[in-house]
Amino acid sequence: MKTARFLVAAASPHHSLRTATQSSHDALERLPVMRRLMSPDVTRDDYAEVLTAFHAAHSVLEPVIERAI
Repeated sequence: MKTARFLVAAASPHHSLRTATQSSHDALERLPVMRRLMSPDVTRDDYAEVLTAFHAAHSVLEPVIERAI
């Protein structure tokens, strides 16, 4: 039974998406701003900078994605 559940989970959309985007996530995590964010020494200013960058990107991308789906 456990094997069957694993095979279903491995074929899930979540797994497929994760596998397909892994290299992009790895590259993102190597960016200096993201390395600072993941550092134990992260500051509020570092966090605010990342949130501002994410907001700028998402505010442009979300309407495009919404129209496409």
